[in-house]
Amino acid sequence: MRFGPLIFSALTLVAHAVQAKTIGFEDVAVVSSSALLPPDYQGFVWSGAYSDQSWIVSSSTSNSGFSGTVAHSGSNFAWSNGGGELDLTAADGGDFDFLGMWARGGAGDIHFLAHAYRNGVEVYDQLVQHDMDYSQDTFGFLDVDRVVFDAQGANMLIDDIDIVRTVAEPSSLALMLGGAFAAGTIARRRRTRAGI
Repeated sequence: MRFGPLIFSALTLVAHAVQAKTIGFEDVAVVSSSALLPPDYQGFVWSGAYSDQSWIVSSSTSNSGFSGTVAHSGSNFAWSNGGGELDLTAADGGDFDFLGMWARGGAGDIHFLAHAYRNGVEVYDQLVQHDMDYSQDTFGFLDVDRVVFDAQGANMLIDDIDIVRTVAEPSSLALMLGGAFAAGTIARRRRTRAGI
């Protein structure tokens, strides 16, 4: 019986780690009233109708122009520049689970459409409505490679995005390769001793 493919498959599964994160924008330095998200921020590409100027980060301690509670937690929050479309993809092109976020309208009640794609095909969509108070949106968009929010011309404030990524860890990958090499060496020695 050959165990090589079975061992390789098991080691490949071990070589991936799940990274669950809540993105709250607290590590973005807001100078004056707002800031653009850095390229590949938190491992994602943040774009949309205004290219890399679609997602704006402001702080509750600056004059953002929004009234009421502007951040769900901490002091920073993101918002849709000009009410334009927001686009989120993984920087490495991989899949992720978009589980939810906290949102509110920028200047009144809003409704927006959330679309999620896998390999260019829309697999989820959801209509969301908000007033000027933060409330949690639960999406459950699993194994997608792109999420798009159509704010339909209204500013949308966003905070605490829940995302899960499955990524290969370099240390696990090295361990897997080392294990595969050791298994191959042992198998070769056994065949040599058996005269095969």
